[in-house]
Amino acid sequence: MKRTFTLSTLFAILFTTISFAQNELKVINPDWGWGNYGVQGTIEEAEFQIEPKGLYMEVGMFLTFSAQGTSLEGQDGIEIVFDFNLPAGSIVHDSWLWMNDTLIVQADILDISQATAVYEDIVDRNLDPSLLYRKENGTYQLRIFPLQGGESRKVKVTFLTPTIWNEDKVEAWLPLEFLENSEIPLTTFNIISIADDAWGEPTLSGAENVEFESVTDPDAGDIWFTSVEESNFSKPIKFALESPLGTEGTFVSKFEDENEDNFYQVVYVPPVLPSSLDPKNVAIVFDHDADNSNIDKEEIFNFVKQSLESNLKEEDHLNLFYSNNSQVDMASDTWVSCDSSSLAQLFSNLTDPIGISSNFVETVTTSIEFVLQNNEAADIILLTNSSESFSYSSQVESWVEMIGGADVKIHIVNYQTLNYWWDEGWNAPPELWFSHKNLYEDLSLSTGGSLVSSLESGVNTWEAISNTIGTLKNSSYSFDLDVDIASGFSYAPFYQTYQGQSSNLNQPILQVGKYLGDFPMTLEFSAYNDGVFVFDSVTIESANVNEWDSLGREIWTGHLIRSLEGSASNDIDVQNIVDISLEERVLSKYTAFLALELAQGGEPCIGCWHFDEPIVITTEEVEEELGVDVSISPNPFSDYCQIHFELLGDENIDDLKAHIFDTYGNVVSTLNLDELMYAGSSQLNWEGKDSNGRKLPAGIYHLIVQTKQQVASFKLVLIK
Repeated sequence: MKRTFTLSTLFAILFTTISFAQNELKVINPDWGWGNYGVQGTIEEAEFQIEPKGLYMEVGMFLTFSAQGTSLEGQDGIEIVFDFNLPAGSIVHDSWLWMNDTLIVQADILDISQATAVYEDIVDRNLDPSLLYRKENGTYQLRIFPLQGGESRKVKVTFLTPTIWNEDKVEAWLPLEFLENSEIPLTTFNIISIADDAWGEPTLSGAENVEFESVTDPDAGDIWFTSVEESNFSKPIKFALESPLGTEGTFVSKFEDENEDNFYQVVYVPPVLPSSLDPKNVAIVFDHDADNSNIDKEEIFNFVKQSLESNLKEEDHLNLFYSNNSQVDMASDTWVSCDSSSLAQLFSNLTDPIGISSNFVETVTTSIEFVLQNNEAADIILLTNSSESFSYSSQVESWVEMIGGADVKIHIVNYQTLNYWWDEGWNAPPELWFSHKNLYEDLSLSTGGSLVSSLESGVNTWEAISNTIGTLKNSSYSFDLDVDIASGFSYAPFYQTYQGQSSNLNQPILQVGKYLGDFPMTLEFSAYNDGVFVFDSVTIESANVNEWDSLGREIWTGHLIRSLEGSASNDIDVQNIVDISLEERVLSKYTAFLALELAQGGEPCIGCWHFDEPIVITTEEVEEELGVDVSISPNPFSDYCQIHFELLGDENIDDLKAHIFDTYGNVVSTLNLDELMYAGSSQLNWEGKDSNGRKLPAGIYHLIVQTKQQVASFKLVLIK
């Protein structure tokens, strides 16, 4: 029977769901009941697998959790509750749960009321589910049960993250802030990139001493790999590939779904339009409390510097104010021009000026006084994680009274991530509180500014800073991009507007839509700004159209769901969103991914083969490091194959193991290598049977040979 979802149902769920701030990992004993917020858990391993998809990059986020190092270590029946954020506008479309080292279950998507009810019932019965859903503020929560004493649980969350395009690079923010919320600090995480030659060699902007190396995997072919050290975790890291824009400043791809819809995506760089925006006066205010955030103050300072250099122009003016422990300093007694030489001179004298303790009131007051004394309109950007104690209401009144009728807007980025608390009211969900919460809301609202808080919003600190500075020079303009299919038509378009794209003047336009007919495609662009009209027409021939995969449907569906969520006003609207989400397997705020053990109806994840650690690479690359030569004959085979092992050199090899896996990731046979270790060579016959002697079906199997240092994979093809 079809379930009917209502807004009242969702409201009831939100009242019973454990709430945490974003980017927080907890382990909890569910038997302790209401008001139990647990202790910080441990992230044992993390890996990101990234593949470009045009307007988005697909990211597979592999995480292994445990209670290691906590007061709950060794206890049975523990629950993992992981709150995390993704880049704004991300589209979540898959989740896996490891039941053991080899069995992987793929989550089903259900309406959130059903998923939550099943999960809570199972927690009471001590079985094996995971639950993933999107919270009201745009962040996500993943819950896993049970975590047994001394063990760990592994998951994968797959999402599409929006890309930022320019003529040189295609970039995407990686959600890394949660990596520092581990009881036992994580020392490294891995990145694997699957990209063809059109996208070039990947890089990590913002990271130090990180380079990708090219290796070959037997399943995925050529891949790029790197390992990122802990010293980079708090940095503003973006994953970047070379821009595949063509000579006409376009990138177009299509996905033709047989007997169903056809989808296209377009990246188009429009002609430059002039802008006569008035010059801006910008006051940047730093107020840092070292105890309230795990983000390094120097990283924030350097990132602000880069953002200002990218967004402000020669005609704009800048000054910096910062609490330097017991005093307040400013970079200049006057406004400084934002030409490149003046900015370079300004920042060269301020390598790391920010103190480690807050002086919030005096710093903000000094910046307002400076603006008013110079009799200028200005935007004040307050970057803070302060917890300084004072009467917030009287202070806001004082600042608003100081500003009076002057054109002064105060924009606030609160990057506090530590030292918050929960207010547990009667008959209401716990409410998150932190220092100056009301002050930030009232001050930004009273002055016509903006507010982004790391603890409450669905964006990370770097996104918040970039957006806040980037919008200072926004110029609204009117444009139209018409996509015309030669023997048909296009329809149902959506724009990808991340970080000002497809909305801000002279930014690339990114569009995804449906079409009928055949290529070529013609892009007709028209725009108007400051009394100037511009027109452009570009024709994309079929030979220049890239092939897209089925994620084109998920990307378009993700935009459709977000659009419908923004206008949903009744239960019928909500049910429509749920139906689309379930049919297309794309997460909405009214649905959830639920992974169950096989006995409860879960399905094994067919083809869920992934890059394990250490990296699986080919025989030729690994032979010397592995220390073992492996040959297989015949292959393909029907009755049996001979697997010959020979040690290379005279050195002993530690922890040599050999297993045969099926495509589900299950170990079907373990090979005995005792003779190899004793005699230096060994030949084994594998008859295509599992460890219990049962004949296996025809198909592809994987021989995995592993030492402490390296892993090699060999395909075995069993035919009938």
